[in-house]
Amino acid sequence: MPLETDTPDLAVAPAKKRGKQPQAAPWELTCLCGQNLTGERTESPQKVICEHCEREHFVLPISSYPDPKFRRKKRKKRTEPVSVTVRRQLVSGGRVAGGLLTQLFLLLRTQLVRCGLAIKSWLTPLRIAVIALSCTLLGAGAFGLHQHRQQSALSTLRRAVSEGEAALKEEDWIVANLAYAEAVDAVNVLNRHDEFARDIRQKHRELLAISELCTLSLEDIISEASGKRRVSSNWQTTFDSVVKGKWVVLECWLVPRSAETPPEDSEEPPREEWGLAHPLPVEGELVDIRWPAQLLTSTAANAGDAVHVLCAGQIESLEQPTTHAGAWVLRLQPDSAFLWQSPETCPALGFELDSPWMPQDSLRNVLQRQQTSAQEQTP
Repeated sequence: MPLETDTPDLAVAPAKKRGKQPQAAPWELTCLCGQNLTGERTESPQKVICEHCEREHFVLPISSYPDPKFRRKKRKKRTEPVSVTVRRQLVSGGRVAGGLLTQLFLLLRTQLVRCGLAIKSWLTPLRIAVIALSCTLLGAGAFGLHQHRQQSALSTLRRAVSEGEAALKEEDWIVANLAYAEAVDAVNVLNRHDEFARDIRQKHRELLAISELCTLSLEDIISEASGKRRVSSNWQTTFDSVVKGKWVVLECWLVPRSAETPPEDSEEPPREEWGLAHPLPVEGELVDIRWPAQLLTSTAANAGDAVHVLCAGQIESLEQPTTHAGAWVLRLQPDSAFLWQSPETCPALGFELDSPWMPQDSLRNVLQRQQTSAQEQTP
């Protein structure tokens, strides 16, 4: 006997026991013969016979149970990350300083732990082996390249010094300058600061000064600056292009000058200088050449006595005399001035090393004294 399929009620319970009043509940079903059957449910089951085919159908009674209530499932509250919590607390300002520091510490520790775990998971034994092999090959390659550069620099130093000494004997100053320039580069690569390296650097500096001497004599410079004999209409243009930055080498007697106070709007400290003991008379004018204070540190200079020196430097400026009886002031760049030490390079300047007029204070003795002083000051 077919059962009704349009309702889920499968059990029957008296309505009186549940305390629920029965309500009208229509039912409808279709017989196998196609006849539609309808009616009202009762408190007890019914047997309905089809009038067309006389089939018997079973109809369930009225349900005495309450209608089911559908409740939404509560979603589990998600715990937000520490970074979000710290960010919200920083924005809202709901935490005191100590709490913020604690949260920041927790955030930092969390991030470090995550980074450590990520690195640990990434560092497999194979990758560790590959990294170790790569580091070994790179270290070996760097060491090999360093050794090759050292050997190449040592070979270049030997060759350049030999060529430079030969050029000095032949008084070929251009070749000597190029050779000692290579020797200085090799010494820098070898990072040498011994007496041999200092001698190479000193000779290269002297040869550089010889190769870049100012083409104008002191008489020409004063004549151009004073307007007595001017080739160019603009003296400043001539000074910047021909004089400034060029080298001048002078054998002279120097005495300390009083420190000159800079302008009020300048932040530079007072400049301590040394000047000529006797200004040079040039073209009817007096010229004083100022050298930086760090050029001389001897006891005689500190005592105020004049010192006989052979020194060189690059021209920085030329100032006109402020008074009628004043002297022109030619200043040199402080970082370029140095004392001459090598007798081998003096012939290029036309200076005599030995003089019968001043045997005790000859230029050779001056160079020897300056060389000894430089060795004592070098650690």
